[in-house]
Amino acid sequence: DASEVSATIQSASVLIGLHPDQPTGDICDVALALSKPFAVVPCCVFHKLYPDRKLPDGTSVKTYDQLLDWIRAKDSRIRTHTLGFGGRSVVLYFDPSWTRE
Repeated sequence: DASEVSATIQSASVLIGLHPDQPTGDICDVALALSKPFAVVPCCVFHKLYPDRKLPDGTSVKTYDQLLDWIRAKDSRIRTHTLGFGGRSVVLYFDPSWTRE
C-alpha cells in the first residue's frame, strides 16, 4: 500500500535505479526532495510518454544524451561516470552533502 511504499522510501539511505525506465526522473526528483543520495543508470528516453521534459533552453528531451543532460540539470551536484559494461552504462549519481558548483 502507499503508506508502506512511503515509509520504505523515507527509511532508505540511498535510492538506486538500474535501467529503471519510466521511474528514472521520479527517482532523481524524490531523492533530491528528500535530500537522499541516488544513483541511476538511465536507459530508455520515452519521449512520447514524457513530452513535457525540457532542457533548460526549452529543447524537448528526445535522445539518450538529452535525457542525461535533463537529469544533470536538476542539480549542479549530480555527477556522471561511465561504467565498465556494454549498452547504456552511464551512471548519474548525487550526494546531498556535496557542495553546489
